[in-house]
Amino acid sequence: MSKWRDRPCAAGVTSRVRKEKIKAVESLRKALKEAGYYSFQVDEIIREVAGDTEVSDMSDTQLDEVAAALQRTLDFAQICLKGIKPPPLGYATGQEN
Repeated sequence: MSKWRDRPCAAGVTSRVRKEKIKAVESLRKALKEAGYYSFQVDEIIREVAGDTEVSDMSDTQLDEVAAALQRTLDFAQICLKGIKPPPLGYATGQEN
């Protein structure tokens, strides 16, 4: 048996965790766009936290900080969106139900 097989695969674990963090950031980026944010606004949030928008170049700590900032922004957006209710049917014609 190879001496390398007996060692834990820390690099593989790190790589998997890193990919999950990048995926989480991309998912939050998409959710913010669906909530009404423009790409440049989301990029600016990321840039303010990490200094760059290229997530693949970020450290694990930066990825965590970016994900936290995007999640806070998404939470705020969802609170704001809950406060907006569409007008009742017939509102424009004066024939409300």
